[in-house]
Amino acid sequence: MAKTKVPTNKEVIAQLVTWAENTQSEIEKLTTAVSELSKTVETLIFVNQTKASIASGLIGPIGRNIRIPKAKPMPVELEEKLSHWLSGAQEGGVLLVYTDGSVTCQGLPEQTSGSAAVLYHKDLMTVSSIRTKGGTNNVGELVGLFTAFMLVTDYVKSLSEEDVSLLREIVIVSDSQYAINSTLGTYNGTLNRQFIENNRLCLKKLKQDIGLPITITWVRGHAGNPLNTIADFYAGRAALGEATLIYGISRSLHETPFDFLNRIASSIDVIDNGLVKIDPEVNDVTTE
Repeated sequence: MAKTKVPTNKEVIAQLVTWAENTQSEIEKLTTAVSELSKTVETLIFVNQTKASIASGLIGPIGRNIRIPKAKPMPVELEEKLSHWLSGAQEGGVLLVYTDGSVTCQGLPEQTSGSAAVLYHKDLMTVSSIRTKGGTNNVGELVGLFTAFMLVTDYVKSLSEEDVSLLREIVIVSDSQYAINSTLGTYNGTLNRQFIENNRLCLKKLKQDIGLPITITWVRGHAGNPLNTIADFYAGRAALGEATLIYGISRSLHETPFDFLNRIASSIDVIDNGLVKIDPEVNDVTTE
């Protein structure tokens, strides 16, 4: 009978080390796979819960139920400028537009960006929003500016000669420095070139057609500015497929412009689709 070779202690230890290394490698692969699956499941659960909450009216745009860290205060100089422009818009000399972008289902095949522009002029507010399938948040911000350019063009055409003669400046406000700098040409990234070039061409044409100074400036997002809040809301709704055109929102006679915008911002869950108006006798929002 042939003798069975008995491995030496050194050989046994080497085999055990190899087995342990292979096992560890498989465990790491399995752990990574479980982690990625967990992230996907959590994302799907969040998206479905958010859609359900929006459908039931519990929250506004996607992410509204997430705690957002308290934003740093705006620079005093910029706050004063925004206040000055708001007063100018109420008087009719400034056409004031706030824009914002949003994205839903980020990283998934259903990813969609939403964009909104909110125009305020002489106690009237107009909202326009659109969606871009496959768009990122930056795309949403860029298209938000594009939406503002189109909205300004259409709005000015609808004004009387008297109202046009009062206009002295157009101010467009975004909370995305990326979108602003890309559109103005102070930043030239390699991504989203089609959207960037489109914005630059539209801005150039708007300047030629309107013949007024156009200022594009930044505001800190999610910091309590009512027009930014309204733009954020409708950008989020657009990302979920609810693009909107709302016009003719008017200020009650006894409200200051800031009170009016704050009331709209706090009541945006009931402002949706169609003509929205303010009853001058009742401090409430109604929809036809």
